[in-house]
Amino acid sequence: MRIFCCGLSTVDGGLLKVCKLRIQKKATVNPVFEILPEIHEPALTRLYCEVSDQSFCYFFKNNTNNLVTGLSVFHFDNIKNGRSPAAIIKKILDGQDLLFNNHDVIISYAYPQCMLIPAAHYEAGKNEENLCIFFGDLEPGIILSDVVDEKNIVSVYRIPGDVEAVLKAHFPAAQSSHQFSSLAKQIGDDVNVLRVIFYQKKIVVSLVANGIMQIIQSYLYKTPEDVVYHLLSLCVNFEVNDPTLQLYGMIEKDSALFREIHKYFRNVEFSTLPQNCDYADGIKEFPAHYFSHLFELAPCV
Repeated sequence: MRIFCCGLSTVDGGLLKVCKLRIQKKATVNPVFEILPEIHEPALTRLYCEVSDQSFCYFFKNNTNNLVTGLSVFHFDNIKNGRSPAAIIKKILDGQDLLFNNHDVIISYAYPQCMLIPAAHYEAGKNEENLCIFFGDLEPGIILSDVVDEKNIVSVYRIPGDVEAVLKAHFPAAQSSHQFSSLAKQIGDDVNVLRVIFYQKKIVVSLVANGIMQIIQSYLYKTPEDVVYHLLSLCVNFEVNDPTLQLYGMIEKDSALFREIHKYFRNVEFSTLPQNCDYADGIKEFPAHYFSHLFELAPCV
């Protein structure tokens, strides 16, 4: 049995000015990163969750002072033990008191089966057909869509039905959208930018060429050479020369992966924390690029 101090906690939406101990048994699903809020006020807090095929993450933002107060990151590969991702997420949610009674909840699905369709060519009745043509029909799931008015596109995507059921049971009033929808909204006036979000075994890439969004897509990888191949292939296919490469997520500055990337791209920069929020000291102790792609969900809903 292990005991973690959660700092200040809450009861019935009010602030409880005492230190509450959360007791975790050996069977508990443990996070890769966990920064607990020093003060948690559910009535003033928005909970953001990102769920993907490889991980489950969440963070808290106080709506009054725009302070990101805490976060947790769970990697499925570390804790599978024969359990499905839906079962792992359920166990995480059942064991986290701070996830409940918050003012509102935003869920971002970061699953790979997503298509961005120009609104002028979108036909709702063809969602399943289009996804099956592009991704095949071997993985079951439910099909959802987001309208991204800012870019005049529709995101059509498939997510596991059991994962969606678990999240709906715990957060029935939550708003949800796909990660690609949020990434599309974030594309601004950049000329040639290749943005890469690193997960354990995949990258999510968005490419802007000549100020126009060209593609948002995810790719699996095993080696640094796999990553470089995907990035160079995109540059060749879309005729982009020497783009600025922006790196997010689980990549170390002193790693074989980064060194391999830097062989082929001159303009490489690690992302910074979004300026629209403030951040708890515990979050600032980690490299900003680890979590910046998560925090960028906040202004995009």
